[in-house]
Amino acid sequence: MDNMIKPHRWLRLSAIGAFIVMAIVMAIVVRKTPAKAIYNGYDAPFSSYRFMVSLRLAGAPNAHFCGGTLIAPDIVLTAAHCTGKKLVAVVGRNTSDWAKAPRVAVVDQTEPTTSNTIQSNRDDIALVRLANPQATPIISMANSEPPVNALVETAGWGCTSEPLACTKFPNALQVSHQTVLRDRDCGTSVFWKPPMFAPTSICTTNGNSTINRGDSGGPLLISNGKGGFTQVGVTSLAADNPKKLDSAFTSIPAERTWITGAIRRLHQQGAILP
Repeated sequence: MDNMIKPHRWLRLSAIGAFIVMAIVMAIVVRKTPAKAIYNGYDAPFSSYRFMVSLRLAGAPNAHFCGGTLIAPDIVLTAAHCTGKKLVAVVGRNTSDWAKAPRVAVVDQTEPTTSNTIQSNRDDIALVRLANPQATPIISMANSEPPVNALVETAGWGCTSEPLACTKFPNALQVSHQTVLRDRDCGTSVFWKPPMFAPTSICTTNGNSTINRGDSGGPLLISNGKGGFTQVGVTSLAADNPKKLDSAFTSIPAERTWITGAIRRLHQQGAILP
């Protein structure tokens, strides 16, 4: 569920007013419009994805806005371009359960000081702290990036229309299989000035399926070899060219030091709150 400008202007959330309207429309349409994909994805077996989080604007708590993942009982990992506004979260619930699911308040959020989501996707990563610890499963984070040609997958509740359009929405969490590319192979259809931001990005492709608006902040996942997943990236950018279905994800291994420190700081700040 990404929203932007320039190589992935439509995934980055730069025009906040337009996306509030989109989110409100989504809340209405999601109950009425059957769909099968992120874009050409498939329904996820949700019991394996209960770490997924739907972030919403506090002023529109019934409408999905961005994705996220639970990486600690009270910490959600998402994209920096999804934050900077008052949010609430629905944790570990699929679309059919959203109406009755608790809206958990977000009490704090942080992103790297080097994050630049207006002119680029560099360090497009953020953490939000929830008001209450959650009992749903958390997702572990990868220590190293997958090699080129590795099979990975991404998940989200974003638009299921063809890229650059947003007229259809899913009735369930969607999954898209992806293959890891060399950063230079993404080119300018995804990266702003390749390979300028390659050190903090992982590029993937699938000739038939890709991320779309509303998938921002969701995960790039690899198998942990035990029937589950490890998260290796955060959904950040998709191509401006709908015929070249490449995507870019903020690299968790590249950001691991910042993530660890940010979790500690959020918990220290939370400990002194009344």
